[in-house]
Amino acid sequence: MYDPQTVLKVVDTHTVGVLALAGVTIVGMAIWFQQAFVVARRDRAYAFPMFCTAFWFAHDTSYVARFNEWFTTYDHWFLKLFWFALVATSLTEMVYIGQTMRYGGREFPRLSHRAYSWLVIGAVVSGVVIWTMVKAALGDSLYLIAFGLTVAVYPPFAFALTLRRQSLRGQSALMWVGFIVLAVGWFSLTTIYFGPTFQSWQWITLGVFSVLSGLAGVWLVASAERYGFVGARSETDEPQLVAAPAAG
Repeated sequence: MYDPQTVLKVVDTHTVGVLALAGVTIVGMAIWFQQAFVVARRDRAYAFPMFCTAFWFAHDTSYVARFNEWFTTYDHWFLKLFWFALVATSLTEMVYIGQTMRYGGREFPRLSHRAYSWLVIGAVVSGVVIWTMVKAALGDSLYLIAFGLTVAVYPPFAFALTLRRQSLRGQSALMWVGFIVLAVGWFSLTTIYFGPTFQSWQWITLGVFSVLSGLAGVWLVASAERYGFVGARSETDEPQLVAAPAAG
C-alpha cells in the first residue's frame, strides 16, 4: 500500500497543488450533494441508491469517530480538514437516509411504511458491516483509497436504480456534473501527489471509469430532457419513463 508519513510529507511539500485539487474535490461534492437534496424534494424520490448512502455513511462516520488519530496521533492539518469535511457529509447523509424513508416507500406500495423503514435501517446496518470488512482488508490508514471507492461505487448503482425505476427521477444533469468534478479532483490529486500506489493502472482505470460514467450520466439526463422524456407516475404510483406530450 502506501506509507502514511510519506504521503503527509508530500502534502506539506506540495501544499498549493494539494489544496487546489482538494478544493476542486470539495466543490464537486458540494454541487453533487446539494443537487441530490434538491432533486429528491422536487421529484419526491430519493436521489442516492440505498447501498451508496449506507456505504458512505459507514465510511464517513468511521473516519469521524477516529478523531484521536487525526488530531493526536498524526496531528496533521490535511487530515484535520478532511475530518471537518466528513462531519458535514455524515450529517447530510443522515438527511438522505431520511429522504429515502420518506419517499422510497411509495415505490414499494405492498409494504407498510414501518416495514419499509426497517428495511432502510437494515440497509444502513449492512453498509456498516460491509464497510468494516472493506476497511480491514484495505490497509488504508488515511482513507485515501477508501474515499476513491466511495466515489466509484455511485455510477453502477445509480444506473441500476434508473433501470429499476424506468425513470430519471431523483437525477439532474448538474448533479452528475458535480460528481464528475469530484471524481476529477480526487483521482487527479491522489495520482499526481500520493505516490506509486495511486499511479497503478488499477487506480487510474478506476478514476477514468468514474469520470466516463459521470459523463454517461450527464448524457443520459440531457438526452432525456432534449427528447422530451420525463419521470412520471402511473396509476400504481410506480415511476415510469414516458414521452412528454407534443406541444399543440
